[in-house]
Amino acid sequence: MSQPTAAWSKFGAEVRRLRTNLALSQGELASAIHASRPLISGYERGTRKPKRDMVESLDRTLEAGGQLIRAWAEISQRQMYPNWMADLIEAERQASVVREYSLAPIPGLLQTEEYCRTILQDGNSVATADRIEESVQGRMKRQMIWDAPTSPAMIAILNEWTVNVQVGSAQIMIDQLTKLIGMTGTHSVRVQVIPNDAQRRPGRTGSFTLLTLPSDQDLLYVEDAVGGTMVHDTSQVRRLALTFGDLQGVALSPARSLDLLHVTRKGLESERS
Repeated sequence: MSQPTAAWSKFGAEVRRLRTNLALSQGELASAIHASRPLISGYERGTRKPKRDMVESLDRTLEAGGQLIRAWAEISQRQMYPNWMADLIEAERQASVVREYSLAPIPGLLQTEEYCRTILQDGNSVATADRIEESVQGRMKRQMIWDAPTSPAMIAILNEWTVNVQVGSAQIMIDQLTKLIGMTGTHSVRVQVIPNDAQRRPGRTGSFTLLTLPSDQDLLYVEDAVGGTMVHDTSQVRRLALTFGDLQGVALSPARSLDLLHVTRKGLESERS
């Protein structure tokens, strides 16, 4: 990270304030935590992101009482996600019902870690391994909503080709299908699959998510290849709510969809053995 961001610049300013309050030079602080003076300078200017162990040393040496550790954790968590996902993540935490139509991959809230990693690697060949891993862990963290006492109900509509196309190895797909099947049994998740031979396919406009809040307000999130946005136009929300109903009408029932997932997984297991 060579360009400062607002969050890390603010973090660095706090490091500088604590250091000057103790009348320490950058060199003296560097010696105390076994670092270099240029590294301390980078932290204070917001151009270098410290690792957890370094933040703990800074917090202890600067007598911050955990303040720097908490600030670092908050910034790091926010940066797991692109800025345009912030509204979606907050809505997922509040939602009582999530209705998602995914044109291609299995929805992020239902992905295994390895499936997610493979999708992200295939979709961004120029991203560094660290950036991919941050995105994977961010997506896995979103799934913590399933552990909450008031986790939402979810209806996920997938295309049959989504579960048929192998992402990564056969084992990755077997594990992913196993998770999908398990989610329908242990959480309020319903999966419906649109068969390949469906004569009507209303959702050709792309993937979208409808999130119903406890107030019964519906929010709409749409995503494309480069980002996503929360749509507040009530006419668009209503239009895609109707489209979702149409998609349910052409999809297999939840029971038949579950049978298809079992058959697909069994086929992969047979091919592998």
